[in-house]
Amino acid sequence: VWKSTDNGNSWRKTRAPTTDLGYKLIMHPDNNQVLFYSNQSRIFKSSDAGVTWTQKLYGSFTDIEFHPADPSILHTAGGEGTYRSSDTGETWHFVPTGPAGLRIEIAVTPADPAYVYALAGGSSSTAGVFRSTDHGLTYTQVPSSFRFSGKYWYNLAFAASPTDVNTLYGGEVLSYKSVDGGLNWSREQLGDVDHDAMEFFNGYLVLGN
Repeated sequence: VWKSTDNGNSWRKTRAPTTDLGYKLIMHPDNNQVLFYSNQSRIFKSSDAGVTWTQKLYGSFTDIEFHPADPSILHTAGGEGTYRSSDTGETWHFVPTGPAGLRIEIAVTPADPAYVYALAGGSSSTAGVFRSTDHGLTYTQVPSSFRFSGKYWYNLAFAASPTDVNTLYGGEVLSYKSVDGGLNWSREQLGDVDHDAMEFFNGYLVLGN
């Protein structure tokens, strides 16, 4: 994990305590000292801007997100299933109705903070779009037309519009858009590349590939 304190002009390495493949790094929206880092084997938390890290959850978790209105609530998912925290990541609780899979991406939106979406890659029985309408306490699988090409284990990206709870973007090799909460998807020309990240920033959809 690398850190910059001068708007990205220079960087230095922090003491993140693992060399496992990393998936997601997020910063508390109201406290830049608090960070979470998910990787192949666990979730870590730092309360001092990356100087020290403490393991909070064991297992492979491919995404982690703050609740858009209450940062004491976090959502994470991956090979160990779906988990939720309501105390800023100090403790985590398994969500039995949430997805489990080799690669899962989570999307939340300030348009309706009660909604949590998950795009899960995996076998036909576990792959697809999942949705929570109660802040991540329970999930149901959406009968979705999203198509996986088989590379979800390597690259998968997912984002929800910050202004419309029903507008979603998803990418694996190809990229798609849904305007009905994940039921139907249309091809979105965002480039035929490996999509590794999708995030909204200042109203723009930013892609990483």
